[in-house]
Amino acid sequence: MLDAAVEYGRPLELTPRPVGYYKAFVDASGGGAQGDAYSIAIAHKEKDLFIVDVVRGIPGPFDPYLITKGFAELCKQYRITTVVGDKWGKEWVQSAWRGTGIAYVQSPLAKSDIYLEVVPLFARGLVRLPDHGPLLRELRLLHLQRHSGGRQSVDHPRGEHDDHANAVCGVLRSLSAHFGYRLDVFDPNFIDEDALPLPEQNPSRCKRTAIGGNRCRAHNRLLRRMIVCAGSINHSTSVSSSDFSDEAAPT
Repeated sequence: MLDAAVEYGRPLELTPRPVGYYKAFVDASGGGAQGDAYSIAIAHKEKDLFIVDVVRGIPGPFDPYLITKGFAELCKQYRITTVVGDKWGKEWVQSAWRGTGIAYVQSPLAKSDIYLEVVPLFARGLVRLPDHGPLLRELRLLHLQRHSGGRQSVDHPRGEHDDHANAVCGVLRSLSAHFGYRLDVFDPNFIDEDALPLPEQNPSRCKRTAIGGNRCRAHNRLLRRMIVCAGSINHSTSVSSSDFSDEAAPT
């Protein structure tokens, strides 16, 4: 699924169009020599497609205020007046962006939830990415983790980074939310027309999943299949079917 999203041969960055609506998502960093990169992704929607126009990541050491100023100038080229970012360094990040004249809004979702919410976009072939080496590597390294109590999350392996991946998935999620795109797989009333018939489910036996709310087993199976099929998650990490069991993880 990930390879199908990559537009090989296109420019690494697309110039802004005279008309159209663009969104930006940043994954800020403090600029330490061994720390994360300060990353930004810009995207727009064209018909049914979510097209990532720009992906940039600045590795440390750097002055985060200077990087913020440079990213702000980039956003203004795409007529972007508000950027979205994760919860890291909320106060200073907001302050740095405010000084550029562009508002900074904290994403309501944690990074792991952002990754899970964009899986349907990749699975349905609605995403278009540049052939950006660091981004593609980070996306392929993302993997599903299981925790005590049945909680699940998506993250990068220890010693690796996901700065570009976070920015790209963040802007895809922000863009889909802006245009009201339904992530049907997370709708309890979603009907999978390709699924095999299942016996009638007793609502009292529905299992509680990590994404919240009560979901019946049929819905859990669909969610697992979407995650396994989407090359953006677990592309290079083998996952057995037991890793996605309907039952809660042992404590």
